[in-house]
Amino acid sequence: MAFGNFRIGSYTLSRRIWTGSTRHAETLLNLRPDDEDSGPVTTALVYFVESPDAGEVSGGTVSAFLPADELTLWYEVLRTEDPVWFGWSSADADGAVELVRLSTGQEPPGEGLDLSP
Repeated sequence: MAFGNFRIGSYTLSRRIWTGSTRHAETLLNLRPDDEDSGPVTTALVYFVESPDAGEVSGGTVSAFLPADELTLWYEVLRTEDPVWFGWSSADADGAVELVRLSTGQEPPGEGLDLSP
């Protein structure tokens, strides 16, 4: 089993929409570590899609395909918390991703996360 994590130093958010006979959309969070010494993985591409599927670890990049309704939580945590960590595990160093996680640093109880619109 291979696993790892990094503290997120920066991210970009993008939305892509395909039109025509194969109309579909996806939102992408591109996560980068806060320093270059974070280990072999230097990028995490987290796609939020209507039909999620297994991701992979390949060539220093973790790709994950999560349900579209997870985007709100991930984006809110990225916007409001510090530090934030991205983690993953896979069966092999280069292989299918079995788990991804977003986590915060130590915080006092009761701070809470406001998900109201």
